[in-house]
Amino acid sequence: MALITGRWEECKDKMRTAIKKFSSSGFVFDMDFFTRCIAVVGTDKGVFDDVKNLDKDALIEAWNKVEKSLNYLLKVLPKHGYIDENSFLSTSYVFLYFSLLSC
Repeated sequence: MALITGRWEECKDKMRTAIKKFSSSGFVFDMDFFTRCIAVVGTDKGVFDDVKNLDKDALIEAWNKVEKSLNYLLKVLPKHGYIDENSFLSTSYVFLYFSLLSC
């Protein structure tokens, strides 16, 4: 998180807004989840080491892709997958895989 907020201060506000929005739909995420999503989508890797190579624009682009992907998934999953909340999944990190596929 420190690597991201050091380059993009507004990211915490974006994450807080998304947490509220998605939790009202039954999907509860936290900042750790969103930090991992930005790292994975921004670097195409599941580790944080390469996040240091992302500039502010790349971080914002990764966030936009994550948010777009989650907006889509959280509309489709209840309707077509009968998944109405995180508790139906073994882990929320399965969304990372879907985010990468839809980006």
